[in-house]
Amino acid sequence: CSGEVLAAEASLHDQIPPKMDPENLLGNHILLYCDGFTVLLAHLRHQSLKVTTGERIEAGKPVAQVGNSGNTSEPHLHMHAVTGKVTEVNEIAHTAEGVPMVFENGEFPVRNDRIRRP
Repeated sequence: CSGEVLAAEASLHDQIPPKMDPENLLGNHILLYCDGFTVLLAHLRHQSLKVTTGERIEAGKPVAQVGNSGNTSEPHLHMHAVTGKVTEVNEIAHTAEGVPMVFENGEFPVRNDRIRRP
């Protein structure tokens, strides 16, 4: 979605599987505010972010590479959306109100779905 980058963290190193970093739950991450919702992209690759906090971005712009940073045991993209403008890591991870996400092609992923693109 098009919106404002609320937070962008890129300094954490990727873990070697199956090592995890519980001190940095989200790892490298982006919080994007668009249309009244905050979208979290987490576990991104070290120093791969192509956006900065405060930047306005358009839908379709590459923002980072998938990584293995934070509290994860294997490379993947953790993505979820919550209601409102949320900038606090603990809030977005634990207490904010989650909302369903639907992609342009109508896909409606549910927890642990794997979406692969060519």
